[in-house]
Amino acid sequence: MRIFVASAALALFVGCTKPSVALIKNVTHSTNAVFEVHGEEPIPLSTGEMATIKRIVERFADHPHLMEKKAIPTCYGSFRLGGIWLGWTGRELCLYDPAVKRYFLVEDSHLQKLTELYTLNLVATPGVRSLTRDQWQRILATLESAR
Repeated sequence: MRIFVASAALALFVGCTKPSVALIKNVTHSTNAVFEVHGEEPIPLSTGEMATIKRIVERFADHPHLMEKKAIPTCYGSFRLGGIWLGWTGRELCLYDPAVKRYFLVEDSHLQKLTELYTLNLVATPGVRSLTRDQWQRILATLESAR
């Protein structure tokens, strides 16, 4: 899997603003969702997987869980809900708000579980740098039980 890095420079700010309510609502009211690995065909999310991601997105409105950054961190893959990009950075979900020109991160243990399964799958097949679609679908299926 190719890791996408937009910038190595990360800036953390104290006194974070929040992403716009309208942006969060656009994501949470979305009826279509996919998972994307860079350069691969998108994988549609099930209703349960989409519900878990929406629940995580709702936490962006909760100020204490936010970390505001000027540049995007390294992403393993991304989710698209209603056309809005959400980067998966391991334990965090990343949301860009064009209104304030900032990336916002929120941590979640279910995303950490995805990272652990991703790593286990890579380690299980030495020399392989990317996972198959079936492997990704099995990993994403853990979001079903996260509800």
